[in-house]
Amino acid sequence: MEDNVAKSLERLSLNATKTGEGKTEARDLKKVSEGRNETSEADCAFLSDSSRLFQLIKVHKQRIKEKQEQKNLREVELAKIKVSEDHVNLIAREFELNNSQASYQLKLQGGDLFKTMKALLTD
Repeated sequence: MEDNVAKSLERLSLNATKTGEGKTEARDLKKVSEGRNETSEADCAFLSDSSRLFQLIKVHKQRIKEKQEQKNLREVELAKIKVSEDHVNLIAREFELNNSQASYQLKLQGGDLFKTMKALLTD
């Protein structure tokens, strides 16, 4: 088991050195993989913290991607809603919005003029 870990650490160290990124991390990985007496619990903690950090970044990116997909789906749904041009002009004029903002607000309320006005007045 320890041999596999050492080999993995050595590969990580070599990859980091080849790319020129993370030179201190590469040095720490190399110390751990060589099994020097200098290797401390702090070095192992660094490796553990790094892997946790990478996992957190991966989860965070996945959440951002999911939120973006939900937003895109919502935008597609809103694009399907038809609104009256007269309603758009009325909302734009009365609430000092541009036409695209007024149209968006109407679509958020399903094209209902009165719901849109109420929502804009209460927000």
